[in-house]
Amino acid sequence: MTHRKQLLATAITAACALTATLAATAHALPTILPETIKSWLGKNVGTFVLETGGGSVVECKSAGQEGTVEQPKALGLFHIHFRECSAKASGIIAKTCTGLGDEPGTILSLGSWHLVWDSLEPLGVAILYLLDNVHFVCSFEIIGNKLYIVPLGAMVLCLVLNPTTLTAVFEFHCKAVAAGVTEESKYYNEGGTLVSIHRNESAVNEGTEEESVEKALGTLEYPVLALLMI
Repeated sequence: MTHRKQLLATAITAACALTATLAATAHALPTILPETIKSWLGKNVGTFVLETGGGSVVECKSAGQEGTVEQPKALGLFHIHFRECSAKASGIIAKTCTGLGDEPGTILSLGSWHLVWDSLEPLGVAILYLLDNVHFVCSFEIIGNKLYIVPLGAMVLCLVLNPTTLTAVFEFHCKAVAAGVTEESKYYNEGGTLVSIHRNESAVNEGTEEESVEKALGTLEYPVLALLMI
């Protein structure tokens, strides 16, 4: 079995060494090797945080993910189950947050994802999440319920670490540089053009939309050894 894995590693590494040069000129988006991979699992490492520019904060202890892969392109659908979430707004803490129509203490987020280039020289890979609407209620003991809304079309861009390493588990980082300001806000599309994401926005009690960020460290796990390259 070890010998077979070594052969797989050599074959994939050789293919990527050849095609990485093409990527720099043709700007083809990353793909997942081997192409037999059709799904992945993800989870957070530490606490997941949603923070608005106005200072409202939602923290979740668990954020399990499942995704599909539409080979030969590195894109597909995902769903995330956020669990054990609490919130803080105007200095008041909510103990429990639940998505509308979800089981108590759970927030379900759906959408699609793509692998994109974070940089071209050297080649860097990021995962771009395109989020559907997410509505959830956080119960406050003093001021009643607050409704948080993430509008349709929001995007989250997370840097993937060591995408050329042959492994089954890849780390990703979603970071912020300030309240409501994400660290990763631009990526290169298939034409090699640098484009800006439609940033995440949230509204409290259907009020004015505020720019918000999702902060998380996590892992993507594939069923076999993989490379995230073209």
